[in-house]
Amino acid sequence: MPRVRRFQLWGLVAAAFWAGASAAAAAGLENFNNFPVSANNYLSGTFNGQDGSIWVYTNCQGSKVINAPTPGLKNATNAYVASGTITGGCGTISIDWMRMYTGTVNVDVVVNDTVRHTITGGVQNVTNPAGPFDINVGGNFTLKFIQHDSRSGQVAI
Repeated sequence: MPRVRRFQLWGLVAAAFWAGASAAAAAGLENFNNFPVSANNYLSGTFNGQDGSIWVYTNCQGSKVINAPTPGLKNATNAYVASGTITGGCGTISIDWMRMYTGTVNVDVVVNDTVRHTITGGVQNVTNPAGPFDINVGGNFTLKFIQHDSRSGQVAI
């Protein structure tokens, strides 16, 4: 039976699961516990992900949290958090997100440099679920959350 990976983000908890012979066997886990920013200063850098990749963040802060720590994207076109290469493919993605301030959220979910979904709207300081989004990409993949444009409101992922 072919194995399909399911990648989910729950309020900073990302879990990758293999479906098939053993759905309980986790192929990886990303919970952003190593995201190093907790202040409201927008910074850029890297951190080691639990999924085995090096995550990159640009124009992110950490003062508004869903679960600490939480990457918060600035309202700028170059604000994002992105994985390194994740192995095993991706079936679906689900995330929790929060509108951090007054601007309306407009953030893209990007897999392998292709926008797969755009999340919009939101009530300030309220956690919202999104997904599951069908991705169905085999093999290696990258995952990125990036502001859609300069009018996008700040968002916590």
